[in-house]
Amino acid sequence: MVLRLRADAFRAWTQLCVQALSTARAEIDALNVFPVPDGDTGTNAYLTFVAGADAVAALPDDVALPDLVRAHTDGLLMGAKGNSGVILSQLVRAVFGDLDLDAEVRADDVAHAFRAASDAAHAAVGRPVEGTILSVAQAAADGAQDAVESGAEARDVFALAAASARVALERTPEQLARLAEAGVVDAGGR
Repeated sequence: MVLRLRADAFRAWTQLCVQALSTARAEIDALNVFPVPDGDTGTNAYLTFVAGADAVAALPDDVALPDLVRAHTDGLLMGAKGNSGVILSQLVRAVFGDLDLDAEVRADDVAHAFRAASDAAHAAVGRPVEGTILSVAQAAADGAQDAVESGAEARDVFALAAASARVALERTPEQLARLAEAGVVDAGGR
């Protein structure tokens, strides 16, 4: 089974991202102890995704999917707040940068997009640290690849990548002493 991306579904997805981050923002802010305990990771992620969604919402209804994606990724980058916003904007830009938006999306396309996102996030950080959003993104990419190798369908690759990311998030305190001392998982990874 392959997937086909649609403009209307993409528009809805940008709004769902904002809604999910709005709901989780206070929780994520409370987790924020690394690199500094400034309590703004959830807010920065939320504001970054609001900028992307606003860029999409400003376009007419008949705009083609590639133009919507470009507006969203540009909006994310231009509206990125803090380190987490910049990293998230790079993750999303890399995911969509590698997909042929006019073609069907196969399982291996999804895995490749997750790998590109992880690589872009690592490249966006001067000194990558394990136990952060970077570890979670890497685990998602690994989970996506494992899913493809086990014969999963494109839609299932997303679920298996997410499951791998959740496991990696729970392990972040084992990788970063500051998280273990505070008794929290990484805010960016969450």
